[in-house]
Amino acid sequence: MIPQSHSAKIVGAFFILATAASVLAAVLIGPILSAPDYLAAMTQNANTVAMAAISMLVSVAAIIGIPVTLFPIIRAHSEGLALWFLSTRLLEAVFYTLGIVCTLTLLALAQSGEASLEMARLVRTMSDVAFNMGTLIIFSLSAIILGIVLYRAKLVPRWLSIWAFVGGILLFAQGILVLFNASSPTLEATLFIPIALNEMVLALWLLIKGFKGPRG
Repeated sequence: MIPQSHSAKIVGAFFILATAASVLAAVLIGPILSAPDYLAAMTQNANTVAMAAISMLVSVAAIIGIPVTLFPIIRAHSEGLALWFLSTRLLEAVFYTLGIVCTLTLLALAQSGEASLEMARLVRTMSDVAFNMGTLIIFSLSAIILGIVLYRAKLVPRWLSIWAFVGGILLFAQGILVLFNASSPTLEATLFIPIALNEMVLALWLLIKGFKGPRG
């Protein structure tokens, strides 16, 4: 069994890796998908799309690594919450992977020159829904659960666990608004920033301070 002090550092590193890889993927593929003729843009920037997909896969690996590493630690405090946290993060990884598959399918359709606009729109919609479900709805639920279990177990300072809980609720609200097309870029950024900052602060805390309580 991995010592708790080492697990804290591993989880912190996974948090940073997942975020960095996701941001890199968004930076790479965002301008391409935002182009008026995104199919042509994907064909012209196939290598960039492939790099974005690889970055997304790295993020998926880190997303899976977080609950797997945390599970033995939080199970000791609440097996039910530990299972819920593991399940939500694995489901997030599934949706994220589905989004990657849709993105690569869109690239293949664009390169074949046989993609109809209707088919492309369908795949693009599936990709958007998969990413939104994974990175907004499901991830926000995992953040809420993690905030609760960290608060109860006192593994980190209470203010940090409360921050995670509140940030998760705000992100969940953003996800609902996005799914119903009732959001705006400014509102999305406002609701997303708290949990994004919390993850980085939590990651640094785990890397530097580790978990509170007995060390293994």
